[in-house]
Amino acid sequence: MTKKQDSPATKKDLNQLDKKLSKRMDKLDARMDGFDNKLSRFKIEIDMKLDDQLVEIKNMISGFKSDIYNLVDGVLGEIQTNREERTIIGHQLTQQDKTISDHEMRLGVLEKTKND
Repeated sequence: MTKKQDSPATKKDLNQLDKKLSKRMDKLDARMDGFDNKLSRFKIEIDMKLDDQLVEIKNMISGFKSDIYNLVDGVLGEIQTNREERTIIGHQLTQQDKTISDHEMRLGVLEKTKND
């Protein structure tokens, strides 16, 4: 635009402006395409890193679960053993109570016959 500021724009001026704007838009489109490509590569890289970390976390959780299950199995084994022992001890105590009662009764009879 070589005309004065107060004169109206001609068709030639508008065509020149259109060409300049088109060139700038083309450059801007090319830059945006470059940004899109970089962003796509960055997204792929981030996704790969997140996938790797997810696999690592899953492996850690799996190992942790395995450790917990092993501990729980050990504790449950101890509980089961204690229950069985309590059952056996209860039976033994019942037998001993019967034996003691029998001995007390027999001692009572012996003491009574000795005193008579």
